[in-house]
Amino acid sequence: MSLDTAVRDFFAANQSDMSTIVFAIISISAYILFFLVLTVSVYKKNKIAISKLAIGFVALYLTIEAVKILTGRARPDGSDAESFPSRHTALAFFLAYLWPTKDWTGKMVVYGFAILVGISRLVLDLHWFTDVIAGALIGLAFGYVIEKINWKKFLKLIRR
Repeated sequence: MSLDTAVRDFFAANQSDMSTIVFAIISISAYILFFLVLTVSVYKKNKIAISKLAIGFVALYLTIEAVKILTGRARPDGSDAESFPSRHTALAFFLAYLWPTKDWTGKMVVYGFAILVGISRLVLDLHWFTDVIAGALIGLAFGYVIEKINWKKFLKLIRR
């Protein structure tokens, strides 16, 4: 039995109607949180935060979609062939990496949220365990790269 199958069987054996509802809400909350953070950044007119979020999201989304097309991996529930990697998990870890706090407790909360998003994809039987791990790693990598860009210089170049 593969690790993917073992994890799927574990969540299937421990699923209930209530857990399905709770984890469906957690799953969609990754996108809600993204748009909430983007909206706050726009309201505060924080051009660097807006740029990081918008450019990072577009690059992350396009990369995930390209990998999904190239791999064509079937979802565990058989609904389509767009399982690998988990877009929701990638977005959650991308947001966690960029979350604007240096506080250890705050970081633990946002990474805990990102982990819950990944678990939600497993509970809902929409991703394999390796899809979620790959999504988390891709999200972290994109967060790292976006943080390393000199945004003041980048935005000056765009204005020219």
